[in-house]
Amino acid sequence: MSNAIIARPKTEKRSPLALRQQRGVVLVVSLIMLLLMTLIGVTAMQTVTLDERMAGNAHQRNIAFQTAEAGLRAGESHIQNLDWDTETTPPAGIMDHWDNSTTYLSLAALEAFSWDDNHSQVYTGTLDNRLATQPRYVIERMAVKSSSGGSLDAAGPPSTTESWYRVTARGSGNGSVGDAVVLLQSIFVN
Repeated sequence: MSNAIIARPKTEKRSPLALRQQRGVVLVVSLIMLLLMTLIGVTAMQTVTLDERMAGNAHQRNIAFQTAEAGLRAGESHIQNLDWDTETTPPAGIMDHWDNSTTYLSLAALEAFSWDDNHSQVYTGTLDNRLATQPRYVIERMAVKSSSGGSLDAAGPPSTTESWYRVTARGSGNGSVGDAVVLLQSIFVN
């Protein structure tokens, strides 16, 4: 065999002072990374929570709109069955403004309006039983006028009397906190 010298890598020995200075650097860097990942996670959770709340509110508003629409159709159906000539005292929720004895319900008045049994009619159809309240409606007789029976009224007699009504319906969602409320109005001529 030959007397070859095998070179061994030199291992550098560090002083104990250098080792003490580097021991905490990895810990500090990993804590900073953990803090950043926590902030990203918290932000993502807040965004998801906000999205869920917005979707829930949109759902509640949709339910409120649909229940108000049901109340509006019930009020219009009620008008078709209503006979003002035989009604001495209209039932609750039916207001005759034709005699100008009272003022019409403005938007501000509707917001403060008492939607109870003494002032409005309740929808009696079948809806979701989880609703906070059934839809309600109010009928206002706005005017009575004679119509000449023009070309748009070809099916009617040459001269008729029309009653104009405004139906206002209130529907609410089925949420337990902060129910969505929708008011809808229609003008109905009978």
